[in-house]
Amino acid sequence: QIDTLVGLEETKIELSPHFEYLWFPIPDMGAPVLSECIPVLQQVESRIAGGKRVVFHCKGGLAFSRDIR
Repeated sequence: QIDTLVGLEETKIELSPHFEYLWFPIPDMGAPVLSECIPVLQQVESRIAGGKRVVFHCKGGLAFSRDIR
């Protein structure tokens, strides 16, 4: 079961209220500056440390989300 979804799409999506949604928009096939990633990665780290299951989602699953492991 997924607890938190990190949306990397440029357009915010609507989710069931059963999910926590962190929106961190990145232009399609783009790459953010590392310093811009730190706040969202800290939030993700905190959730994982608390036992939450976190999934990253981007438009095609081909660029940014595959690089976060």
